[in-house]
Amino acid sequence: MKKIRCFFSLLAVCILPVFSACGTSPKPVDVTKSFFTAFQSSDYEAMKNFCTDSCIDSFFHKGDVDGMVWAKLTDIGEETFDGDKCSISVSVKMETDENSALYPDTETSFFVVLIKDKNGSWLIDDFPTG
Repeated sequence: MKKIRCFFSLLAVCILPVFSACGTSPKPVDVTKSFFTAFQSSDYEAMKNFCTDSCIDSFFHKGDVDGMVWAKLTDIGEETFDGDKCSISVSVKMETDENSALYPDTETSFFVVLIKDKNGSWLIDDFPTG
């Protein structure tokens, strides 16, 4: 199990540099998928590579991110762009922290909002529900 977790964490961390080396920034949907690859194994440190500082400060806690201990992507919607902002609807299976407003739910849907940084890279900034 530990080897699988390490594999997925390494895979998630390696995806962004591969795109950068090709001279192409990953699309918001690619960033979102990479984020959730790390999230399904609760690799919070790898997840932070795909997020703005504001997102990290607002949603990352000891033992959970936005009330979820881990979350596995089950469905991803279309990218909706508004200038340097992109929203993508996602559905996940998850384990919630017992102090979360989502507890004891095991599935939910929400939006992932990404913004383009000064280098032109997309980073996750927010997780609104509606």
